[in-house]
Amino acid sequence: MHSDMLRALTGTVRELMDAGPGPDPAINPTAGDTGGNLLFGYGASDVLTMFCSRPGWTVHVPGHPDEVRRVVLDSVDRGERAYIHVSPRSNSEPRGLGDGRGFETVREGRSGVVVAVGPLLDPVLRATAGLDLAVLYTATIRPFDSAGLRTEVLAADQPNVVLVEPCARGTSSHYVAEALLHVPHRLLALGTDRDDKPVGPGRDDGGSGDREDEDDGLGAALAGGSETGTEDRGTEDRGTEDRGPDDDGLDDGGLNDDGLADDGGLNDDRLADDGLDEESIAAAVRDFMR
Repeated sequence: MHSDMLRALTGTVRELMDAGPGPDPAINPTAGDTGGNLLFGYGASDVLTMFCSRPGWTVHVPGHPDEVRRVVLDSVDRGERAYIHVSPRSNSEPRGLGDGRGFETVREGRSGVVVAVGPLLDPVLRATAGLDLAVLYTATIRPFDSAGLRTEVLAADQPNVVLVEPCARGTSSHYVAEALLHVPHRLLALGTDRDDKPVGPGRDDGGSGDREDEDDGLGAALAGGSETGTEDRGTEDRGTEDRGPDDDGLDDGGLNDDGLADDGGLNDDRLADDGLDEESIAAAVRDFMR
């Protein structure tokens, strides 16, 4: 059974495909060098990490089904090259339904700033309850809202920054360092390791985080449609075996009844842990704030 997030994605894509392409089709899974291109991923954080490291891509990580529809339609309207990452879990309510591209202040605080990305907002809010920390939210991690972060950190009494994102720990640390280049600060980065397992804190006392550019294959579901159809990626450069149809009626590069590409045989239960849980975040933040 697919999550509401995934159903929101496939429903919006179907709506666009049913409407037919315009003079310049905006949805093109072949990701060429010109024109608008949308790629969609589900669950696997290593793919999100990869696209966050690629220049020229807008990267959306919606945290609610309503946000999924908004970022898809907005990306099409802008004709941009975007990767939209959908998680099996979601927040209790949508955020940023205006422009929605910068940081939105969800909670005020003076002892530091916590940045929550996409579906990790609700766990962050619960984990930091009772702490005097500002909580910022975004569903668009690239481009990074450097000005918004800098403004919030300068307004705080203490320049403590906690970055919580559903991809590899420290993926956006260098953006934080660049945004606060002339602002002495402390940074706690929380995220997953390269095997999609939640990991503990990474600390950075004012320095820049290291970024690893990954050029391996996508390794996760990509779905889309255009006049030219979907790209057959096969097994090139990925070292993966060609799979036949599985029990869910999915085959390699094909679409199931929900219009989704093969997710590599992963189900919602295995994908659900794409970030830190509330208890892990709370323990890491409280230790950092001592």
